[in-house]
This record gives sequence, C-alpha cells and structure tokens, in this order.
Amino acid sequence: MRRLLPLGAAAAAAAEVTLWRNCHGPVAAYAGAWLARRDLFQETAFGDSLGMEYHDYNVYHQGGNGRPRVALKSARATDFYVEHLSEYEHAVRRRARDPEVLIRRQAEDAARACDEPRAAADYPAGAAPPLVLIPFWGGLPQKGGNAHSKVSVEEKLLQLRGVACSVRNTFPGAALVVGVASAADEAYVAGAVNASEVLRLDVAHGAHLSFTLFRRVQELIDAGRGRYAAVDYVFFTEADQVLRAALSPRALVAALGRQVYVVPNRLEEPFPAGTSKDYATPQGRRLRFGQNMCNGELVATSDGRAAPAPPHHIYRAGRRNSV
Repeated sequence: MRRLLPLGAAAAAAAEVTLWRNCHGPVAAYAGAWLARRDLFQETAFGDSLGMEYHDYNVYHQGGNGRPRVALKSARATDFYVEHLSEYEHAVRRRARDPEVLIRRQAEDAARACDEPRAAADYPAGAAPPLVLIPFWGGLPQKGGNAHSKVSVEEKLLQLRGVACSVRNTFPGAALVVGVASAADEAYVAGAVNASEVLRLDVAHGAHLSFTLFRRVQELIDAGRGRYAAVDYVFFTEADQVLRAALSPRALVAALGRQVYVVPNRLEEPFPAGTSKDYATPQGRRLRFGQNMCNGELVATSDGRAAPAPPHHIYRAGRRNSV
C-alpha cells in the first residue's frame, strides 16, 4: 500500500505535496466516480444490484480482513471534482417554469468542456494513462433503478460528449471505453463520442450495466490483449459528470495504493441559482456540495514517491474478493 505521509513529514518532502481528506464510510467516499490502481480494480468483486451506487460501495468495502479501503478526496474541492449534472435536472423540474430550456442549456454548457484546456501528460515513468470506463444508458429510467434522469437522448449525448472531453483533459492519452446495453445506444455513442471502444453488453436490468461493464473489463485485463495488456490505472465515472482537476495526472496517481483510491469531490448546481460563494465552473455555473461531503482527517501524498515500476509490472492477475 502506498504510505500516506503525516503532515510534518510531507512538508519536508522536496516534491509536490497534495492534501487529501480521508473519507470514512461509504456515503462520504461516494461520488459515482473514482480513480484506482489496476490491482485494486482487479481484486474487487462487482455483484449486480438495483442500487446504482453499489459499485462504489463494492470498491470501498473490500479492503480485506473485514476492513474498508482508504478513499481520498482532495482537501481543496476544486483540485479534483465532478460537476454532477442530473441533480440540477431534478431541481428545475420541481421548481422552474421552463425546465426543458434550462436543462438544454446545461447540457450545452457541459459539452463546452471540449473547449477547456488539457493537462500535460505527466505520468510516472513507464506508466500508461488510465483506462476510462463510462456506462451509457440512452433510454428512460427502468423501474427499480439504473438512471434517475429523464432528459432526452440528445441531451444525454451532449452530456456524454462533455464528460468524455473532460476526462481526456484531465488524463491526456486515456483510453475511453463506453459500455452500452442496446444496439441503439451503441450507434448513438459511436456517432457522438470518439471512444476508444464501445462495449455492447447483455444485462438483465439497466441497473446492472455498470457492474457488467466492470466484470467484462476485468476479464479483458486478465486476458491481457490489446489496450488491456498494460493497464496501470482505471478511472470510472457516470455519464452525467463533468470532471475537472487542478492537480496533475502525476499528483493524482501518486496517491494510489494497493488499498488506496482517489475520489473526486461531487459538486452540484442548485436551483434557484447559487451564490458568489459557491464554486464556479468555466461556464459560470455555481456549484456546491451535496450530501457526499468528506470531512475526514487530513493526509498528504507526494508525487515524488512513485512506484519503482508501473502497476502492470507489479500486478498481472488475481483473485476477486467476495462481495
């Protein structure tokens, strides 16, 4: 496991130091997105559930010997965060006179992430950029879960385009794999997003899409062919979350360990509009924390403490923990 530095020791390190909050409990650790090392991802058992949030709970709870893993969120919210889009949709449907107009404008703003600057491709020596996993469901919610959003497929594709661009802005060179459950969604994604691969998956229920995507990718990594042969890091996000980071890719992956993963802060746009004290996006939208705030103790990591070899040389295949 990568050692987390006490604050005093971190201050003495010559390399760049990043402050994080240690998130206690699955609610604080939740964001519907996470960055993990290959071995942590491969050792996680993902079982189907009608609760979409349970893939994050699977990651958090399987630290071994009955212990949870260590989930870190950046101490400064804007160092690493996602703009969760669908919460705004729910708010305007309840309160606005013209919700469809407002929802469309938000989707168009999300797609403008494609115009935002890209980080430098600063990764540890020999390490590959993350493999990015995004499940996409273009239809309406199914009873029992899988998506809460009722926006049109056109707006979902605008959101997805912004999410894809934002991930590549944060992790230059990342391979983007989108999981879908229908021929229609496969065609939609292929026409809207320059994905590295679109995986068509068979699911018994739409809520199982994420879990099925994870299990399929675990199999592909174990098989070790093509883009899956040298995976070092895996980043997952939902299709309605625009990612932004002030931290470099090197600083983000430096925090990772065998049982340590990094989670973006999850910020949402309120309606009526937020205040000047809220966090502003490049498009001028005002965001604030929802219910998944992490207030654990401060820890620090240094990007000078890189692994002696990239994770795909350290770890190749292994068991799955029990759910």
